Amino acid sequence: MTTSFSTPRPRRHLVAVVVGALTAALLVPGSAQAADPVPPTVVSLSTTPSAVTVPGTTSLQIRVAGPDRPSYAQVTFVEPSGRPRTVQLEMADDGPGQYTGTTAYAIKDGAENGHWRVRQVYVPTPYLGTIVCDSTVQESYCTGHQDFSAVGVDVSGSVFDPEAPVVTAAAVASPAVHVPDQTLDLTFEATDVHPLARLEFQFGPDAAAAQGRLLTAVVKDAAQLAAGRASVAVPTAYDSTYRLRGLVAVDSVGNQATYRPDGWVSLGGSATGPRKHSLDFSTMTFTASGSTMDIDPPQLRSVVPGSTKVVQGATSAVAVAYTATDSADGLYTAYLCYTGPNAVETCRAQEVTGYPRVLPLSGSAVLPIPSVGVYRLTRVALSDKMSNPVEYRRDGSTYNSVTKVSGTHTVDFAAADVRVVPAAPDVRVRPRPQSAEVAWTATSAGTAGVRVDVTSGNTKVTTVRGSGAEGRLVVPGLRNGTTYRVSVTPESSAGDGKALARTVTPVLSGNVFSAGDVNNDGRPDLVAHLPDGLVRIYRATGPATFGAGKSVVDVGDQRPFPGTRLDGHATFLTVSSDTNLQAMHLAWNVTYVGITPVGPGWNMRFIDGSSDFTGDGKADIVAVTPGGTAYLYRGDGAGGYSYGTRIATGWSTMQTVFAATDVTGDRRADLLGVDSAGVLWIFPGTGKGTFTPKRKVGSGWGGLGALFSARDVTGDGRVDLGAITMDGTLRVYKGWGNGTFSSAVTVSRGWAPYL
Repeated sequence: MTTSFSTPRPRRHLVAVVVGALTAALLVPGSAQAADPVPPTVVSLSTTPSAVTVPGTTSLQIRVAGPDRPSYAQVTFVEPSGRPRTVQLEMADDGPGQYTGTTAYAIKDGAENGHWRVRQVYVPTPYLGTIVCDSTVQESYCTGHQDFSAVGVDVSGSVFDPEAPVVTAAAVASPAVHVPDQTLDLTFEATDVHPLARLEFQFGPDAAAAQGRLLTAVVKDAAQLAAGRASVAVPTAYDSTYRLRGLVAVDSVGNQATYRPDGWVSLGGSATGPRKHSLDFSTMTFTASGSTMDIDPPQLRSVVPGSTKVVQGATSAVAVAYTATDSADGLYTAYLCYTGPNAVETCRAQEVTGYPRVLPLSGSAVLPIPSVGVYRLTRVALSDKMSNPVEYRRDGSTYNSVTKVSGTHTVDFAAADVRVVPAAPDVRVRPRPQSAEVAWTATSAGTAGVRVDVTSGNTKVTTVRGSGAEGRLVVPGLRNGTTYRVSVTPESSAGDGKALARTVTPVLSGNVFSAGDVNNDGRPDLVAHLPDGLVRIYRATGPATFGAGKSVVDVGDQRPFPGTRLDGHATFLTVSSDTNLQAMHLAWNVTYVGITPVGPGWNMRFIDGSSDFTGDGKADIVAVTPGGTAYLYRGDGAGGYSYGTRIATGWSTMQTVFAATDVTGDRRADLLGVDSAGVLWIFPGTGKGTFTPKRKVGSGWGGLGALFSARDVTGDGRVDLGAITMDGTLRVYKGWGNGTFSSAVTVSRGWAPYL
């Protein structure tokens, strides 16, 4: 016979399950759009057969529906007297949203006869579980109710035994035992409905060194249990008097009672029986002698860093070498604990196979990303193969957790302390006029800031500091055209980290230059680029005068250079960090309107595409490499350029190089440059892509912040020079058309941010 129940699933619930399954498949866990979890539903439950004669077996089957797969289900029966019996069923897929579990449940002698009814069903899923109780059960933990009255098991033929064994007498018949030659003789008496299955005599030693180490004599032989007398081989013990500390009796149906020295009895599970006993534990003793068992814990001899006390970078592995000795068995485990930043203790356990043992302080199981700081050794716990433990502590004390004995030691824990200092940061050094800009980003957590040391040759120039894990600072007081070594050292509470060095040569700024006539009013305007990427246009309002700047575009980390007109628009050039060159277009109303890509591979110190050097009426590009080689790229007038032709070498120390439409009066474009000594030179163009020997204009131009071609900003038909002093004053040097220039005329102030 089979007893079962089933619940038809409403159509709306079927839709909910399908929708829930689709939602779970389509949405990322934790998504704001994820649906609420849906609890599983018990569809059917049955027992086959529903009547069992002990010993016998019934097959239990459950079907569950829901969007999430349960790993198991638990069905709890109650016997007529109310004792619970819980059966666990492993679940398997049985179609979309359907799961089935089946198990054979054996009912043994000692169970209660009568009808076993279902009290509740528990079904857990990864997201939500349910506890479905029988309709007659009203408890707060029930998440739902169903009528399980049709499901159950009728049990018969059992000798019902809810009581644990009652031990009425126990004694030690051999008061002295020589280990391991002799056995321990025990006598006992017990009563129970079913026979005993096991007796455990738990003895504890009097010896202080052996405290906490119980000796358990187990009697499992059926003949000995029936006779009430047993001889038990004593395992390796300690030389000590042993006293009975506990007696555990278990019958053949699993009822258990534990007898304690204080006269109380603890009953296991749902067993019943007396709660007190009258056994005299004080008389149940024996003395063991002849033991060779190791009771001494290992001894720590030294702990030192495996290679260095200072580690560069928080993600580096820290090796710790330690040595220890043991009187007999050898070291089995070691447990080292370090206290790091924020007083957080990190421990690492190692199984020992030899000496010395290398212990990684950082790893996936311990400290995957330790921060910068000082790590102090606080504890070392050792254990040998006989589980004799000892813990060495930083304060010079030791402690045995088994015997509860404390002691002292002289191991130098401070010798094993480790400092984790920052790894080298990511650094970018940018030349500026008479200065250098240093930007850094820490690569190690805990970096407090950086120290920037600047040297020229063997001479220290200056030291500046910046705070924070990332930032930027400007090193002032440098000379244009001089090469400096910039060393950036990360600083932390644990000390200085690894320095990263760069070289930099301060030069005149190229952030301000003429944009040509942007708004078609016949006057040349200025491009001004802030170091953070913002580009502004300053429109000319008259001879050598300009209005307020207008922001037009943010070019980020791109560098701007002079350009020409393309497609009727004024342009300027930019080079990205990955060396792509492009032309930025400006409309007549001074707005950014688009970009024309030129191509990759433009890793240049200087670029100028504002002038025609080949005489074909189309602007060309002159560029200087970091190594100081100058090239001419012939333009096609539509944003395309030919392969470069070398026009000069040895320009690596030039502070600036730029083009001018004509400063010598021959109607041919020229090049100008300031060398490392601050001398301004003109390289007259021939109009054929070549240049005649350079002409000196004058000295003292290296002290400026910027120098550029201002085109004809004065309106007299001759090309002029623009300059910005270190205090941010914009000046104009009027060109005479013969390669010479007038004295400076101040135009306006406040241009220092563009340097």
